[in-house]
Amino acid sequence: MLRKWNFAILIGIALLGILLGSFYDLSLAQALYHERNGFGVFVASLGELPAYGGAGFLAGALLFLSIHRYPKWWQRALLYVSAALLYGLGTYFQTLTFLSVNAYNMPGHWEIGLPICGGLVLLFGVGGFFFAKHSDQQHLLRVIITMAAVVIVSALLFEGIKRISPRPRYRWLIGETSLTYESSLGYFTPWWQNVKALRDAVLLKDPGLKEEFKSFPSGHTSNAMACVMILSYLPVWKSSLKKYQNLFCYIGFVYGMLVAFTRMLIGAHFLSDVSWGAALSLLCFYLGDFVLTQWGKHEKTA
Repeated sequence: MLRKWNFAILIGIALLGILLGSFYDLSLAQALYHERNGFGVFVASLGELPAYGGAGFLAGALLFLSIHRYPKWWQRALLYVSAALLYGLGTYFQTLTFLSVNAYNMPGHWEIGLPICGGLVLLFGVGGFFFAKHSDQQHLLRVIITMAAVVIVSALLFEGIKRISPRPRYRWLIGETSLTYESSLGYFTPWWQNVKALRDAVLLKDPGLKEEFKSFPSGHTSNAMACVMILSYLPVWKSSLKKYQNLFCYIGFVYGMLVAFTRMLIGAHFLSDVSWGAALSLLCFYLGDFVLTQWGKHEKTA
């Protein structure tokens, strides 16, 4: 549903970042790093909101469908449960990010983070309910399924890559987070080099440093790039916005790039990390969009 040249441009920019990062990752990290930068910390805590808020957005749309579209009790029950699950997961993971060491380092204060993040995800849910009201309700469920599948597949893909490619973060290399293991820039590695042995040696002394070996690829950037999908699909939900689809697409991409920049700013990722995060997220979106388009063609010919 989104023009292919939009994907080509955005993925091309991400690939350029991968290429530059392959040569200048370390020098760029040294030039940009700003310890505990306030803006960087703030974006670290809420930068992933498009993905987790997107779950709330879909929950709101499902709630609307359960009330106005599907009359059978088991259909409504299934949609209610799905909506509650999406809202719950979105709130939980956003709260976890808000409270983690990537943000304000308040791991035990769920009474602070949960109301804030629950409220933010709920606002997305209200938006989903509103847009569902003005959409083509006949095909809305397949759009919701596709969007949810893209986010889930993307999350599983990134978690899998992080497990097999434990690249250390720049902030660990310069000793900001190292406690019991002497770190140094001598441990810097390019994105394609596996340093599992180093991670295992470090975690043997301090298991608490597990998060410092999840630099590649950037999950924050991936989740921020969900903004591209959510904004690009707004015209699908409300046809009067069709003329703004390209604009929405690039607004989402600019937001993703902003989050990517702040991740480098606080030493959490290198340029190649955030560029891979953007490229893989966009690729998942493209594949989801392709499936959705073919799904629509199949229904028309059926």
